[in-house]
Amino acid sequence: MSERPRIGILASGSGTTAEAFILGTQNGTVDADVRLVVTNNSDAGILDKVARFNKLGLGIDTKVINGTTHPGEAERGTQTRQESLAISQAFTEADITLVLLLGYMKKVINPLLRDFPILNTHPGRLPETRGLYGNQVQKFALSEGHRFSGQTLHAVKAEYDTGPTIAEHLVPIMPDDTAETLSAAVQAAEKANIARDVNAFIRERGIELSRTSVGKSWSGSGDWAGK
Repeated sequence: MSERPRIGILASGSGTTAEAFILGTQNGTVDADVRLVVTNNSDAGILDKVARFNKLGLGIDTKVINGTTHPGEAERGTQTRQESLAISQAFTEADITLVLLLGYMKKVINPLLRDFPILNTHPGRLPETRGLYGNQVQKFALSEGHRFSGQTLHAVKAEYDTGPTIAEHLVPIMPDDTAETLSAAVQAAEKANIARDVNAFIRERGIELSRTSVGKSWSGSGDWAGK
């Protein structure tokens, strides 16, 4: 049996969406394997979740890489160049073919952005909630009187939330919804759909098994997802 595509994950927090995706690799929903999880937060819950998966024999490596481990000048909320380089090198050494941002709270820059195809989840509809995050997204949807919020999977480019949308799922807004209850509903949709959406992307885009083969379908030009 041939090896499946190798996925790298970037996460900052509890890791519930990453957990849902990893479960999808085990129950047949997504034909790929998570090989490396990188976090910028040494206390992130995702580390505990990966440890539990590894007790079942999954063998997922983890690394903590951030602006403290790899210092340099950077705008608030943005990777340092040294940090980006270290993450890119870690994914290269792990032979990762596709990177997922699942609750990663930093802006991704070159060389990581240039070196890998990267997908990100966003807790709202795009482009109308571009640049918003967390409960800001749901507060906006409620204040504008929208009938639906949603969650999207999109390609990562240099500016926040500007890459092509890969998948979108609408979440109805109930009359008694608050930003908190709507956020919970959106997060539930995200966890329910992440494995299927990524699997569809892998199949449709022909993401293959190694850094050598991924070059056949992605040139590193940054517009791979829009072809």
